[in-house]
Amino acid sequence: MDDPYTAREWQANYFAWAFLMPKGEFMKVIKENTDSKNNVRIENVAEHFCVSESAVVNYGRMLGIFR
Repeated sequence: MDDPYTAREWQANYFAWAFLMPKGEFMKVIKENTDSKNNVRIENVAEHFCVSESAVVNYGRMLGIFR
């Protein structure tokens, strides 16, 4: 993150993710929406938090849940 704009953008995104999807609740909702084959119903998680599916995926990647 040498580019200051990129660093600021990442920080703003992280703040928004953490504000809209608190980690503890996020982990709980992910678990509730994961099937026996470890497939996560992203659309259900997004609907729960009223965010986009891409926000769920990006936050999940940042937390190390998704690849």
